[in-house]
Amino acid sequence: MRRPSLLPVVFLVSCGGAGSTASFPDRPALVSAQAEWCSTLAKLEAKGANWEPLADCKKAMPTSSPAYLKAMTSCYATRVEGAGDGVLDRGAILAECNDEASLKVNADGALQSDVIAARCERMEKCEKVNLVDCKTGIEKLETAQKAMLTSTYNPPALSEVADCLRSKGCSEDEEKVRDACYEGVSQKLVWFPN
Repeated sequence: MRRPSLLPVVFLVSCGGAGSTASFPDRPALVSAQAEWCSTLAKLEAKGANWEPLADCKKAMPTSSPAYLKAMTSCYATRVEGAGDGVLDRGAILAECNDEASLKVNADGALQSDVIAARCERMEKCEKVNLVDCKTGIEKLETAQKAMLTSTYNPPALSEVADCLRSKGCSEDEEKVRDACYEGVSQKLVWFPN
């Protein structure tokens, strides 16, 4: 599957970093998914509740949607446990799990529609792409590609991307501008200690 040139593969939140803490309907589900992610990391580090970064992890608010984070947690745990005592390439595991998780999240929703609208409005304004053609093109994307634009992220993150897409002036490299609007939120999808 071809990865869209929208998002970097690396998506980490440092110990001190957190995504938006704005209230949104799925926030309790995201808090729960984050707690599960943190518990999984602690278990995989063989420290359990004594894992030193556990409190920081639970305080972090990633930019991922609850469904995406749950899928990442399951995939990551399975892959790390399956590796046994072998050398782990956590970056490769995260990239593989990102692809897997992106296939498992639903790409529908009002805020997801807003980020698509912002993207297509920008393409119409800056690249003279017909608005209907843009939206039709996005609808035809593979599930994982569409999820990387939308349902991978929680509502505050999607709102941040939409605002960015609408606020930037046109550029000779529009792909670079669109990618830059996703960069900050894509780097905070999942939390890891420094």
